[in-house]
Amino acid sequence: MTGVGEKTEILHNSGGVALPVVARPELELQGSDDGQKWQALEFAYKPGNVSVPPPWVGVPGLKGTFSGLHQPRLDWQMWFAALGTYHRNPWLLVLVVRILQGGAEARALMNTAVWPAKWQGPGKAPAFVRIIKYSYDFTRAGSVDASKGKWWARRREGEYLPSLSLDNPSLQQFMTDNIIRNLVSKPHSSNANGGKGHGRMIGNLKHAAALFRVHDQAVCLRVSVFVCLCLSVSVSVYLRGSLLWVTQTFFFSV
Repeated sequence: MTGVGEKTEILHNSGGVALPVVARPELELQGSDDGQKWQALEFAYKPGNVSVPPPWVGVPGLKGTFSGLHQPRLDWQMWFAALGTYHRNPWLLVLVVRILQGGAEARALMNTAVWPAKWQGPGKAPAFVRIIKYSYDFTRAGSVDASKGKWWARRREGEYLPSLSLDNPSLQQFMTDNIIRNLVSKPHSSNANGGKGHGRMIGNLKHAAALFRVHDQAVCLRVSVFVCLCLSVSVSVYLRGSLLWVTQTFFFSV
């Protein structure tokens, strides 16, 4: 947590914003088989279940911790995604698709051991996934929540990503436009969601696709600029060396 210990100078500032963070936005992925009853899809490190304490960091080999050399990137990126919207974080849609497909790579990044038993096996997956945004804060000593063993107090902020299934036409179009491979529909009907939000989803997913392409173009531009700078430096060094050689040769010859 940035800013902790600043007044006592026990710890120095760290992170992009050197301010203490108390409450924080968090995204909870939820799965369902019918689009009506939802259950949480927990991550390995980031806040989720309010009764689970934050994991210890930086003690390699100790149970319940992860190495200080390991950065749980997905959990970290989820926090940044919570600061914006899903159509500015199109990678989230790819994650949702992989979860719906039961992809082993995506599941390996999450704490599937505490998922509902029906979704724990290889290749098993919910038919629908949605994302709900919450505001998380630590419980206070002596509070009712703390007496119940809860580490976190949370407040629902609203729906972050509407319910999606693999046969959702907007999602399929987004994946096709961005050449995301292995998008295979399952025989789950999106009608369980009553078609709610599909019109809005089409517009938002098109916007996400556009941002996705713009991001790729920006990366290519940065790489091109970097290569040009490297070439410029190389040419400058070469010319300087050549000039120095000519000068030394001329004076020595004289």
